[in-house]
Amino acid sequence: MSRIKAAFTKITASVMISVSIAACCAAQVRAEQPQEIHYLAVGDSIPNGYSCDDTEISPYPELVRRQYARDKGMPVELANIAQNGISTVRFNASKLGEEEVLEHIRKVDVITVTIGANDLIDAFKIACQDVLGREERFWNISEAMEMLNAEMKAHPTTVLKAVRAIAGWDYDAFEESYCTMMDGITGEAKESAMIVVTDIYNPTTGLGMPGTLGMVVDSIIGKMNSIIAAHADEYGYHTVDLNEAGISGHVQQDGLHPTQEGQQIIADVVLQELTVMEQEEAPESGTARESRDQSGLLWNFMAVAGIGVTGIILIILGVLRGKKREKEDEDTTGCN
Repeated sequence: MSRIKAAFTKITASVMISVSIAACCAAQVRAEQPQEIHYLAVGDSIPNGYSCDDTEISPYPELVRRQYARDKGMPVELANIAQNGISTVRFNASKLGEEEVLEHIRKVDVITVTIGANDLIDAFKIACQDVLGREERFWNISEAMEMLNAEMKAHPTTVLKAVRAIAGWDYDAFEESYCTMMDGITGEAKESAMIVVTDIYNPTTGLGMPGTLGMVVDSIIGKMNSIIAAHADEYGYHTVDLNEAGISGHVQQDGLHPTQEGQQIIADVVLQELTVMEQEEAPESGTARESRDQSGLLWNFMAVAGIGVTGIILIILGVLRGKKREKEDEDTTGCN
């Protein structure tokens, strides 16, 4: 009888160990499922939430983070590295060289990019500087536009000089700088990361720019946006048209930066584009996810079934072995 008890003890221990191993495997599978979404916002003063009058502005990346977390039912961690006044040139020279930025890029699931307006603004300030014969650089476009307007009122032909100066925009240089930036971002990002790029709306709409000069700026912005759109497939991102979304009608007193309503509009169109991207990936991702789920269920079933069958077999063997030994003991006793 003691031998049977010892056999059952060993069987019970084996089953418990198997159950523990199965539980650990299941816990590891659950741990591999995403528990949090990581989101990186790249850009200039727009995603940085700039306010020209100290009114608190919640930038669109924060609005996206909140709504996306609600939609997905899980936390969304936002790393907003947007910086006032930054252009693609300055982003490449500074941000892409920071290891902290690269670490963010490598781990995130969602990236939004809003940059390029300062490339044009910088060129416009230089053009104004040349037209006005000013040696000192302009620190902001409002100052440049104010002085240019004053000069054009005094000398109307100045507008022609300004048109010629700004029409000399170097599209190739912008495209090279833009592609360098996207090479750096997509080269470090996960293949599964979803990237949404907002294009450029006219940052001079509210500055009282003469019609002819305004048309030239609109034309330049159109070509810049064409460059951004032309590389979408190459880098695997989606673009959203801010001008079409009506941002120009929701800017602050400086005529440049979005109001809170404008930020919400940007957030809405970005979220819409993320939904489109998820739907495009849904057939493949859904199939893969379903396959993983079915595989996990199969392995769990096999593990439980295996444990059960093994336990039953061991119990039966143990009982048979015990009976055999009892019979041997009886035979031995009988012979004595």
